[in-house]
Amino acid sequence: MKIQKNEMIVELKSKEQDLKKQKRQKEASLAQLNEKITQIIQEEIRKQNEKREKERKEKKKKEKSKGGKTIAANDAPAKASTTYELTPEEQTLSNSFVGNKGKLPWPSETGSVNSAWGRHKHPVFEELWVDNTGIDIGTNRGASVRAVFEGKVTGVVHIMGTIAVIIRHGEYLTVYANLASASVKVGQTVKTKQLIGNVATNDNDGKTELHFEVRKGSTTLNPESWIKSR
Repeated sequence: MKIQKNEMIVELKSKEQDLKKQKRQKEASLAQLNEKITQIIQEEIRKQNEKREKERKEKKKKEKSKGGKTIAANDAPAKASTTYELTPEEQTLSNSFVGNKGKLPWPSETGSVNSAWGRHKHPVFEELWVDNTGIDIGTNRGASVRAVFEGKVTGVVHIMGTIAVIIRHGEYLTVYANLASASVKVGQTVKTKQLIGNVATNDNDGKTELHFEVRKGSTTLNPESWIKSR
């Protein structure tokens, strides 16, 4: 009996070590994903500022050619923005996205939530805490991933051997990570429920999990508040 008990303790400790290792890998993956998203947003802002400055210079040039106000040598450049600014069309899309809160389709046709959004205790080892920037949806091997709303692909990035797709819906972003493949490219416009890739399966534990996020700018939101109930 004592031998069996000792064997059980060793097995539990081994499982705990495996879980801690998986937790560290997941945290590293999410940190890398967050960094990539931040870089994408900053690049979008940089391009907007660059475009605004170019338009300002062209306007001044036209004014000068028409005999209007001359361009001063110290003419101040357009004030650089530090946030992503929406076009009228993007604002309309953003409003429509908000209007569909709680009614968005799931990013995978089948599956259930294995890990919720936010900080919570591990379901097996309660002394372990999980910090999740989205939700993890357990689904079938090779499962297709679809856009939950129309928008524009703003990023297709590689994260620790897998792929993440980021779609902009005006002020909001949806993130689809842990993909084995992606069938869309940056700049492409997608429709609601359009297929964008396939979920990857972990070779070590055999799990097929889609990591899904909803963000307002850089702020993560609870995806379960946005998708339909199952």
